Amino acid sequence: MTGPTEFLGRHVVARLAAGPFEIIAASRRPPDSGLALRWHQVDLMVGDEVGSMFTALRPTHLIHLAWCAGGASYRSDPTNRDWAHASAMIARRFFQHGGRRALFAGTSVEYQAPDARSLYAASKIEAAAAIQAEAQARSGQFAWGRIFLPYGPHDGAHRLVPSVIDALLAGRTAQCSVGTQIRDFIHVDDVAAAFVALLDADIEGPVDIGTGRGLTVREAVQEIGRLVGREDLLRFDGPAPAGEPESLVARPGQLLALGWRARPVETGFAQTIEWRRTRSSSSWRQ
Repeated sequence: MTGPTEFLGRHVVARLAAGPFEIIAASRRPPDSGLALRWHQVDLMVGDEVGSMFTALRPTHLIHLAWCAGGASYRSDPTNRDWAHASAMIARRFFQHGGRRALFAGTSVEYQAPDARSLYAASKIEAAAAIQAEAQARSGQFAWGRIFLPYGPHDGAHRLVPSVIDALLAGRTAQCSVGTQIRDFIHVDDVAAAFVALLDADIEGPVDIGTGRGLTVREAVQEIGRLVGREDLLRFDGPAPAGEPESLVARPGQLLALGWRARPVETGFAQTIEWRRTRSSSSWRQ
């Protein structure tokens, strides 16, 4: 597994820890000591190191989550291309060394019109096509989880949901755009549960990971305001994000057929607010 300490990765690890798999984290730096896994030091950009890792470990399954998507400018980060190439190389080495099934993290913004796609979206599409070819060439199984709009514990503070929550909890104005764009908000732990459900499933190719329910950004932010009790601090007069699609809503039928279910967004927002409230209080006490 790659990316075990990132936003999604730590939730996937927690979900996998109760199952039959031995989890081996592949990264340059050691993961958090509290995670239930082994660590293999490797630079995922270096083919020889990746090949040596798969020779030594011979894993049956791969979950590849590592990417340059943690920062605020990830959509235009030039290393997106590097990660696309590295992801295809990782898939090739995995299948060459007897790997059976690989899961990779995609994104809902792959559904954007071609002329509006960011470098991030284009690189994910490029990676998916290359990995699909690698899997077909070696009779391996490959699934590509297109994640819609995740939120929850350990999310980056610059992202929409945590930024609004943090502002309201601190008594500050939460400045938002008009918020007419429709999004499928999904709790990160439900995304992790989807990856675990797909790990031994027969589903191949792209899979939407979302609730199937669309909310306008304004509706989502208003719900957060209601739950915090500070709707008076919400402002919807900021500029609309450039190049954003009007609507991105998942079709999760494949996951629903596996018995997977996502929690209601109201429940997920409430849990996230409480997590950030507790975290903020702990930081203040320290």
